[in-house]
Amino acid sequence: MAKVLGIDLGSTNSVVAVMEGGSPTAEDLIHDLVEGLLNR
Repeated sequence: MAKVLGIDLGSTNSVVAVMEGGSPTAEDLIHDLVEGLLNR
């Protein structure tokens, strides 16, 4: 099954969403980036 990728590069928040097999998942890029930097 094909994958669909959606990217929203907003000025405050950025999000990536992937749909595979009719089940969407979304990742908050800013949250993950900040968390990664704080947990160095």
